Parts: sequence; structure tokens; C-alpha cells
Amino acid sequence: MLHIINDYPLDSSAFERITWGDTVLFTENAVYALKKGQAALETLHQYLCHLNFCVLGSDLKIRGLSCSEIPGNVLIIDESDYRDIMENNMAIKSWN
Repeated sequence: MLHIINDYPLDSSAFERITWGDTVLFTENAVYALKKGQAALETLHQYLCHLNFCVLGSDLKIRGLSCSEIPGNVLIIDESDYRDIMENNMAIKSWN
């Protein structure tokens, strides 16, 4: 299942309802949660081992964040990858 998160600060309780192996896409202001040194990222570390985290590179750029400011195990995707993810996931849950 694909989970799209676009709000910041995050509601960390949402992650307790996400299943092992699911993909979590951070968009819009939610990308700030992935910035190294943020308290939100410390909370997310426990989920990085069993969830697939990805972020739109364009959202990082718009918000002035570089690839080096987020963990290496977060996949940075482009618009083409975004379309592929949307098409390949039968179920999508948006956490706003």
C-alpha cells in the first residue's frame, strides 16, 4: 500500500497503522520531517527498517533542502517515478 503524507508536523500515530513493506511518500511540507537533526526524524528511525520511505526531489528543492540533508535510505524520486508508484499501488492512503 502507498501512504502519502503531506503535513508537517507529523502525526506519528499514523505510522503505527502502516504495515511492514508499505511505501510512505513524503510530499509538500512533510519533507521537513526527513531533515537530519529534526525530532520528527528521530521518531521515524524506528520505521525506516521495515517501511519504504521516499520523497519527491522537487518538493525537497522547493523547500530549500538538499539530498545530503535527508537519510541515505530515503529514496528520492522524480515525477516519472511518482507516476509509476501511483500506478503500481492498488491501495493508496493519504494522511493529511
